[in-house]
Amino acid sequence: MSDPIPDLDALVADLRRHAALTGEFDPARALREVAGDAFYADPLLMAEAMSALEADCMVVSAKDKGNVTWEIRPSVRRKVLAALEPDAGSASDAGDSLIVQARSGAGAFRPDRLQQLAEERNDLSKLAQAVAVVEKAGPAAPGFDMLPRLASAANMAEQIRRSDTKLAAGFFGRDAELEQICAWLATPTGAPVTALHVSGAPGLGKSMLIERAIQKFRETADPVLVHLDFARPGLRVVRPVSVFEEISRQVGDSLPQAAARLQDERIRAGETLALAQGAYHERWVPQRLLRAVAGAIAGAGRPVVIVLDSMETLRWRGETRPAALFELLDRLPLAGAGAVSVITAGIDTVLNAAPERVGACVRLAGVTEGQALALLDEAQVDPAMRARLLDYAGQDPLLLMLAGQALKSGALQAAELPDPDRDGAALALFDACVDLLDPSLARCARAGLVLCQLDGPTLSAVLDVSEPDAGNLVARLAGQAWLFDGDQQAVRIKPRLRRGLAMDLRRRDPTGTRAIDLRAARWFLDRDPALALYHRLQSADNSTDDDPDPAGIEAVAARNINSILLLELSEAARDAVLQATGRRSGYGRAPLDGAPSIPPDPRALRDLRIALEHGDVREADQAAEAGIAKETGAGIGADAPFAPLLLAHHWLAGRWSRARLLFDQLPDTALDRALEPPLQIEARVLAELWAEYRFDALVERLKVPDFAAKIRQVLQGPERIGLAGGALSFAMLAAGIAGNPPPPVARGRAMLGALLPDMPVDTRFDVQRLADGLRASFDWADDLAGEGDTAAMARAVAPLNPCALRALELVNQQRIAGRAHVLPRCLLEIRDRLPAVMDLFGAVAGISARPVPMAEDVVVALQAGGLGAEWISGVAVCHPVDDLTALAHAAERWRRTVNGVWSYGATPPDGWRGRMAGADAGALALADSLAGQADPVTAARAALRAWPLDDGGRVLRRRYLRRYTGATGITGGHEAALAALQDAGIPMVFAAPLAVLAASGVAPDDALPETGLDFDKGD
Repeated sequence: MSDPIPDLDALVADLRRHAALTGEFDPARALREVAGDAFYADPLLMAEAMSALEADCMVVSAKDKGNVTWEIRPSVRRKVLAALEPDAGSASDAGDSLIVQARSGAGAFRPDRLQQLAEERNDLSKLAQAVAVVEKAGPAAPGFDMLPRLASAANMAEQIRRSDTKLAAGFFGRDAELEQICAWLATPTGAPVTALHVSGAPGLGKSMLIERAIQKFRETADPVLVHLDFARPGLRVVRPVSVFEEISRQVGDSLPQAAARLQDERIRAGETLALAQGAYHERWVPQRLLRAVAGAIAGAGRPVVIVLDSMETLRWRGETRPAALFELLDRLPLAGAGAVSVITAGIDTVLNAAPERVGACVRLAGVTEGQALALLDEAQVDPAMRARLLDYAGQDPLLLMLAGQALKSGALQAAELPDPDRDGAALALFDACVDLLDPSLARCARAGLVLCQLDGPTLSAVLDVSEPDAGNLVARLAGQAWLFDGDQQAVRIKPRLRRGLAMDLRRRDPTGTRAIDLRAARWFLDRDPALALYHRLQSADNSTDDDPDPAGIEAVAARNINSILLLELSEAARDAVLQATGRRSGYGRAPLDGAPSIPPDPRALRDLRIALEHGDVREADQAAEAGIAKETGAGIGADAPFAPLLLAHHWLAGRWSRARLLFDQLPDTALDRALEPPLQIEARVLAELWAEYRFDALVERLKVPDFAAKIRQVLQGPERIGLAGGALSFAMLAAGIAGNPPPPVARGRAMLGALLPDMPVDTRFDVQRLADGLRASFDWADDLAGEGDTAAMARAVAPLNPCALRALELVNQQRIAGRAHVLPRCLLEIRDRLPAVMDLFGAVAGISARPVPMAEDVVVALQAGGLGAEWISGVAVCHPVDDLTALAHAAERWRRTVNGVWSYGATPPDGWRGRMAGADAGALALADSLAGQADPVTAARAALRAWPLDDGGRVLRRRYLRRYTGATGITGGHEAALAALQDAGIPMVFAAPLAVLAASGVAPDDALPETGLDFDKGD
């Protein structure tokens, strides 16, 4: 009796279930197993079932028409498995499949077996299989929670396998260097972290030496290994979150037991980063992730080894990048991870940008004797000649290779070898070897040092070789294995030869190589724009032509010139390519022969502009210091063409006092000139300065439609270079600009909330979301809904005070300077009492102490807690720093305005529902809180002492005694006293506690005593 023909829908459901519980499968066999032989009786049913299943599957392999393997798509598998009971799957429907075993936790997929597999880390194939199967089995599998641990163990096993394979042939020589590296690994350092730098030319075995040292270190230790390769595009040291995500991933590989938590923290960091947009996006350090990494390392009690690879690539991205990277690594020991061992590799000068981070050096001057013999063996040089060659070439692999070829081929006798110490010795050896070839081959060989690739069409177009001969020539060139890599279709000269000889040939024969470059530039113009650009730049005679202008270089083509070709260009051409792609030139990377020129070199000004347009103030500071004479910056004339650019630099760096001095020297027409196309960074900065210091005049100008349209266009630029929601946004609102506002203005409107009519709910939500993102970065629960009274709404958006980022830049500059500057010291003092400060000022209550390692992190923590204006004022009043004082005034203006007291000129926006003077809502909320304490006087005194005062108590007396005395005679309680103090210009952080003291009847000499604010020791 035949099996009944199944219902189509039921059959397809069973097929999906079978596929979800299997891995790869043969679709025809699966149909037979699921439906039985009945499908043969109904070809139409078979075709429909296969068609329905095919839509849910992907082809894994198709060796021929009769042998196809499918696998169900992951999304479909998850959906099917989610609908099944955890123990679904049996021999009847999916056989003894591994997925069925994983879902039931049987056999090798028992949780204890999986845990043992992850801990042992010695069976890569089983680990890889376990990861693949458990992932497919889904959350119902008992071992699913172990997936991160299994994946990490598999990654580490693969890493060890690769290293062992690379070293399997043996490692000979360099015993002293190996011993030095192993000794370094055994003596880790805390913050500030220093590195052992392994340097030398390419091809000398730096990576192999480091691999062998780590392999040897593993014999006595089980290190947590982190290998950062900065050639990877996604690893951007300018973005700390990228660095710590990669570190956490690799720490999880070394510590599988911590992998799941670290994965969760990476996901959380990514979610938070998506919220913390704009300028903080690039600067944000993921505190939770950092603490998790440090905790995992500390808990494991194992040594930490960090290898930093491709450091040249990192330095090409910016002169300050190496130092910034080490500062990120400092955070590991500062956050509790313990000491770390760091090794870097690259050319000798790569760490010149951070010399204080070099703890020791291992310099590879050339190949070892073992490597040299291996080179000669590969070249099949007569053993009888080897001792003579080793004596002749020393450790130089290029001379060794060419001299060996010259002797082997008979091009030269031993006595005829050129003096190895004279310039051009390698090129002379190359000539001798090449001259033995047929003249047409010799011509191509020399051209191979100029052209990147030789193929038939290129030979025809560039060297005038006939098409039939060109193909034959390429095939013959491929036969010269000592000279070329490639096949009979295309060849390239060996990299070592190109590196060592190309520039020598260009110097010796500039006319001949220039002719080749010119023809190659024309040939590649429509075929490979990057190669065309390379040859065009090489063809320029730098002794007579002007330096190339980055503006004349197509950015896409420039971006595709690889680093090897880039280094072959002249310095001027290389700088033009870099600047055309938005990267810094080489100008100022190394110490200049003399002081920077006056007026500044155009490359220095372009470097400064590039750094500022990327929002990278630190890089801009270095570019300015290296390329712009101090005399120029100090005595700059207002009519200098680059004056607005230097002004923009000071403004974005938080040096607002200097910016204003220069701004006041510029003619009023400077803004109009900056607004002419093409719009550049100066336009945004000058508009912001007008808003900050000439607010009413700017509002009047914004009432002119043409001018307003230009400012609107300026505000469409990238957020990282502007103060979104700051004075310029409020000026646009006060002028009553019609239509959809630009994003920064919309943010400013949302920050004012219900203080203006018709609040846009969606924009308000977006702003609240950004503020929540900053709070979440410190794991601070958000209990601020942003609704209710003005103070609550202002507190909800307080983390977005736009002036705080400029203060962050100022703190960064002082810390980098390395001297005993005020701001870093004060901020580290605040860090020690951060929970109390947050609680006292109503920012975030009940937080525990956080290991915020550095001064900049304290700034971000205070900003995230909504105390940006408070800390700036609290420090600036008692520690006069000109630039910080200017920032404090601006930050307090913003804070007062969002708290309901318009502080930006005479005319607020239409419909303003707040005040024009008096106590603002935030200050009043603080005063109410202090007055409501059991002992208001003690609470108020604690608020005064919240900030690092040093001798500042006496400063407060000198500044505020007269105004405080006036407030003590005011009736109306602390609210009236607060209004008087704030209207007199005292910032909220001091006005609120002083108002409570005044309302409590505290005499002036007791509130602000001559001896400072120590008060009674019993307080």
